[in-house]
Amino acid sequence: MSGSRTGFAEYSNLMKIYVVNIKEQTERLESFRERWRGWEYERLDGVVEEIRGLGITKTYIKALERIDTEWTMFLEDDTAPFCSRREIEDQLTPDTRLLLLGAHHISAEQPSRRTPVYRASGSYGWVIHRSFVPALLDCWKKHISTERKSYDPDMAWCSLFDVDGVYLSSPLAVDHLNGWSNTWQMWRNDKWSGKREWWLQECNVVFTGQELWPNGTRFGFGKTQRGRQFLRNGWSQPEPEFVWSVRRQSKLAFRTFMGFTIGIRVVMKIRPYVPAGCGSAILDLIVQNISLRQWTFSLPNPAPQIIEAFVPAGLVGADGEVELLLDFDRPRCPAQYAGTNDNRTLGICLYWMEVHDE
Repeated sequence: MSGSRTGFAEYSNLMKIYVVNIKEQTERLESFRERWRGWEYERLDGVVEEIRGLGITKTYIKALERIDTEWTMFLEDDTAPFCSRREIEDQLTPDTRLLLLGAHHISAEQPSRRTPVYRASGSYGWVIHRSFVPALLDCWKKHISTERKSYDPDMAWCSLFDVDGVYLSSPLAVDHLNGWSNTWQMWRNDKWSGKREWWLQECNVVFTGQELWPNGTRFGFGKTQRGRQFLRNGWSQPEPEFVWSVRRQSKLAFRTFMGFTIGIRVVMKIRPYVPAGCGSAILDLIVQNISLRQWTFSLPNPAPQIIEAFVPAGLVGADGEVELLLDFDRPRCPAQYAGTNDNRTLGICLYWMEVHDE
């Protein structure tokens, strides 16, 4: 018997497993039973709320308030095991407070058998020791006591991760299957589904569900570059090294990892379209209807330049989502000024962007 197993031995019959399931979704529960055949667990009735994330947070609170076992495991009903229960139990040493079995967004040290975690969200399987329950309950109750557009229990609990005893199973112990997401109300198509080793291969990074990127990574917006995933409305088709905005207002959206203290700093390389003889133009960077910073371009045909703006923590969504609105007050058509056949209405040429936690 291994040392870690010895540490768990006295609790081996004192772990209760819950599967979160909405009562109307019986097919999901039946599929879960097939995947987890041989495991003993109880169904946890999922609370349904209109505001995203509020229902699952209330569901966890309800369960935590009645915990009476040394260890409790929570699983979403669209998960599958990567390993046996014994392999999970082997990681539950006496110093463990929380063990993440699988999550989409992770920031931690170099992978090891049990990797200390700094930040994690999008978790779909985890085990908690009862000594950690009061702190987590208090954290989540405070989280839902504040009126928000959306709620995220995983983002909220990151404030507790500065203590010892919060670990990630390496490799991941639980898989999250592609399918319908109750939280996001959309079909999930995660390229890492079924790949247990991705965390070992991509250590010390943040997984956004779209790309793997460390803090401050530069994203180019050319047609083969990774920044394309952040483009929303108001942009042309990307060109080899950049993309043009083609309306007065164009939007970028991305998910930061909430690793910041006071907010995030956004840095971009741009070039505004200001033809000769057309006067000045103003670029306004807006988040949640609040103007963060303005730039005035008065010289004709300006060269590419670097701009940056600070987004306070209060303007970052509860799920880490940030929507940047670029308002360029005078987009123009090159065909009218440069004698070309380019009939697009151009505003800002965007080369790349960096996002830094502050």
